[in-house]
Amino acid sequence: MSVSIEFNKCEEVGKIVRDLVLKKHGHISENLASTDPETGALILFYVTAICHQTRKLRNDEENLVGWDYLKNRFEKAVVETSFLSPSNLKKQLVNNVALFLQKLFSVDGKPENTTLTRTKERARLLIDCAAKLDEKYGGKVLTLTKESGGVLPQLYAMLEEFEAYKDPLKKKSSVLIRCLSDAKLFKMADPENFVPVVDYHMMRVLLRMGCIKPSGAKLIKKLTCFQKVSTDEQFRLSAQYAFRIISRVSGKSLFELNDVFWALGRSCCHYKTQLCTDKKCSKNPCTFAEVVEAPDHSHCLFETVCLGAARKEYRQLKEPNVNTSFY
Repeated sequence: MSVSIEFNKCEEVGKIVRDLVLKKHGHISENLASTDPETGALILFYVTAICHQTRKLRNDEENLVGWDYLKNRFEKAVVETSFLSPSNLKKQLVNNVALFLQKLFSVDGKPENTTLTRTKERARLLIDCAAKLDEKYGGKVLTLTKESGGVLPQLYAMLEEFEAYKDPLKKKSSVLIRCLSDAKLFKMADPENFVPVVDYHMMRVLLRMGCIKPSGAKLIKKLTCFQKVSTDEQFRLSAQYAFRIISRVSGKSLFELNDVFWALGRSCCHYKTQLCTDKKCSKNPCTFAEVVEAPDHSHCLFETVCLGAARKEYRQLKEPNVNTSFY
């Protein structure tokens, strides 16, 4: 499996990003101001731990999907019940926690109507998080971060103790660090050591733009048809490098790029619809328009440099299809 980084295309994209005017976007830390710092940190710790492969997670009545739906429900559940306190959660059976999640993410509270998949897996991750947090850090997320001294390599290593945060490419760990930082619950001593966040939305966008390029007809067919691949490591490593190039050229931080490309893939460059050809976004309101000033949103701001806008074979590419709990 070979995936290359297209440096010239990354630079072209970086120049577009450089001119984007970003809005102050609160999808990560909004509503946490009403909670005490430790409760807010615990909410983010839990939500990030189980935020992976959420394509089917949705609540149409409240127009909530994925991360937003997870965070909305955990903000209420952590505050309103003691079930999710680390000291209690660590003692629960996997089936009990799975049932709790099924009810929590069901419009009518009936577990059979949940849109959250892999609930037993997520339950195991939550129980592990609670147990280790309680035993090693007195059940306090902010004790964990304080003991790191704000040094990112140290914090990344400490987070790897938790099953949910074992990803060698550190996606969930970086998301948590970014969330805590945005919520003013953590200050990085060495932001230069922040590892770029890469998820399936962002890989899809980079593939379609042509910033990262797979080689071999067999691999390209698997990406086009969304067939299983054995590993996604080269895609993720290439994407991390591509984002560093785009950040350097654009002058935008990796945090800001996370917002831009995550929002773009979540709405304008979705796996089902694309703004460049369908003339509509997958989400309403469009998540990209919520993070970027885009007064004329009838076309994609990247159309002039995106290979997918002009070429169907690029536009048909999707993210690598793997079984993972890393993102």
